[in-house]
Amino acid sequence: MIQQNISPIYDLLRADGSIVINKNLIFSIGLNESILYTELLAKFNYFSIREQITEDGYFFNTVDNLILDTGLGEKTQRNVIKRLQELELIDYKVQGMPPKRYFKIIDNTQLLLYFISQGKMQRELLEKKQLESADKSKLRLLGGIKTSNAEELKHPNGSVNNTKLNNSNPNKTKGVYIDFPINGDNMLLRIYNSYFYRKFNKNHMQITENNLDTIIDWLIELTSSEVDTDFWNEQVNEHFNNLPKGNNGNILYFMECSHRFFEVPNPKQSAGGY
Repeated sequence: MIQQNISPIYDLLRADGSIVINKNLIFSIGLNESILYTELLAKFNYFSIREQITEDGYFFNTVDNLILDTGLGEKTQRNVIKRLQELELIDYKVQGMPPKRYFKIIDNTQLLLYFISQGKMQRELLEKKQLESADKSKLRLLGGIKTSNAEELKHPNGSVNNTKLNNSNPNKTKGVYIDFPINGDNMLLRIYNSYFYRKFNKNHMQITENNLDTIIDWLIELTSSEVDTDFWNEQVNEHFNNLPKGNNGNILYFMECSHRFFEVPNPKQSAGGY
């Protein structure tokens, strides 16, 4: 069994001064509320062990102490305490001379489980929206071509028996061939195809579905690295001006050199090959 080493940085942060917060609770009641509630739970346990809890379940804590332990200022504390009271997670009162703040953790496990469950649902909904947003980003890069529509874009002679096409791409994986997406909104692909056309007097060759997915991921990576059309145009121009003998101009080969052109990882390695 391989021994997994825990990062010393993680150990350092976890060893002292940590607040362990339930992620689902954050999505249900809010970040500051989760921070303060979790810290008050820790203080309740601390004072319970030392038998410093009042008979009716309250413990004393100052504004300054909570600032040091949570980073939440006095005004934020007031707002969050009020919110936690409304949620019926804590009770709060000020009493004594001079006035002191007292907190009580309301013992309602079912209510807490409800908030955690609600937060989990919110997280899952957000994750679903993020995935849908990523899919929409890919479609924008493709100009509306979906891999699910690949059957409609099959090469008329068939993908498997097209010997000329198969031999032109030694890195191809088995699968349906689709047209290179040059008629959509993605300017980067249109620019690349324009240079390809100048060089070979024809549009870019077809690619497989797997190739297409890798190209999409690569373009998203370039976009997040702020590669604009001017920079792309310069690098594509250099690529075709110095195209090695035997290189048929396939964009997949250009991707292999992406670390040299754009200082981004080789997509073939990160994707596990084409």
